[in-house]
Amino acid sequence: MSKKKERRPAPHAPPTSNSASARRYLGVGALVLALVGLGGAVAIFANQGNRPVIAPTLMPTKAALPTATNTPAPAVTATPAPVVTPKPSVRVDRIKGNPAAKVTIVEYSDFQCPYCGVYATEVYPKLDERYIKTGKVKYVFRAVVLPQHRQAQKATETVECAGDQGRFWEMHDMLFAKQSQWADKEGAVEIFKDYAQTLGLNEATFQGCLDGGKYTDVPAENLADARKIGVTGTPTFLINNRLLPGAYPLEAFVQMIEEELAK
Repeated sequence: MSKKKERRPAPHAPPTSNSASARRYLGVGALVLALVGLGGAVAIFANQGNRPVIAPTLMPTKAALPTATNTPAPAVTATPAPVVTPKPSVRVDRIKGNPAAKVTIVEYSDFQCPYCGVYATEVYPKLDERYIKTGKVKYVFRAVVLPQHRQAQKATETVECAGDQGRFWEMHDMLFAKQSQWADKEGAVEIFKDYAQTLGLNEATFQGCLDGGKYTDVPAENLADARKIGVTGTPTFLINNRLLPGAYPLEAFVQMIEEELAK
């Protein structure tokens, strides 16, 4: 004979078979909760020093504006830009002929340029005899240096240093006449010093000028002027503000010079 299974209440649920027991259970539970709640409240006040607890707000708070004062703002001192003193120019226009001539020719040339060499040895001497020495033309020479001509820089300085001793044009003629001797030589400076001895220059003065770099900036200054008037190659000539680019034959120069003289 099987025993009847005992029905057990669900966990944490009051028994359902006795209503009085249930009421007693609920009553006891309410009393316990009340005591627990009271004890919790007492603990909170005790921990807060008898101050009420204020729930934090979720609304943003506005900071108080600072009080305006009459104290002036500190002065801002601007740092002045550094003063750059331009390097004084040492360029000297090398002029040949009559300074008051009706026609002025300005030549932009490179001592290592082969076309400049052709003009200097074949055309220029004829212009010199016909127009410069007779006072009809004032001739100005300005040397520039093309990037591919590694010896042209020192060649220019050589001629300028010779000019300090009154031998500019003599050295000008010698460098162009002997261009093939030094144009591709790494030791060109020593060759230039030999030319200076040939012309009878004071050796110490010449070497001091050349080795000291007195005229180092002259080609760059001449190049800046050349670019302003549209010079793009060497040789280029400015005949009374008329541009003539290239190593033209004598007849081209004669035509332009005669046109200017006739004005």
